Order: sequence, then C-alpha cells, then structure tokens
Amino acid sequence: MTEFFNVGSFLCGLLSWGFAAAAVTCVGNYKRGARRSLLSWLFCVVAMLLQWFEMYHRIAIHDLSAVEDTILAPVVGAVVLIAISAGLNILAYFKYTKT
Repeated sequence: MTEFFNVGSFLCGLLSWGFAAAAVTCVGNYKRGARRSLLSWLFCVVAMLLQWFEMYHRIAIHDLSAVEDTILAPVVGAVVLIAISAGLNILAYFKYTKT
C-alpha cells in the first residue's frame, strides 16, 4: 500500500508540473491555458493527499519508527512540488494577463 501511495504521489507531481509547463507554453487560447493550469493544481493536491494517506497508513499499521525516520522527505517534497507548481502557474497567469 505504501508503494501505491508513493508512486501515485510521484506520478501526480510529475503530471502537475507537466500541465503547468503546458499552460505556460500554450499559445493564444486562454481557456486551454486556464484548463491546464487548473489540472496542474488538481494533480498537485492529489499528490499531497496521497502523501497524507501514506502517513496515515503507516500510523494505522503502527509503524511509527518509519514515520519518524521519513517525515522530513514528504515535507521537503511538498515544498518543492508546491513551489515549482506555483511558479509555473504564476508564470502562465502573467503570460495570459500580459497579452
């Protein structure tokens, strides 16, 4: 179960960055760019939720030493995921409001 949550979170994070990059490179169509930006945020949220579910799963199976050992990795991952997603989506926003 832990592997499912971690791999799913990783893939959702990559999809979040992919949709944000696609929103930045989307030329001319505001609705398409906005849709891609929205999908980027959706996948970012799903990635975070999967990490929270993974931590809950470890607590539910009483693997508290694993939680104590690995708690910093999801925190750093969340900061990086949100920072890059936010940066790309803000860049897309300024691109569309400038033109």
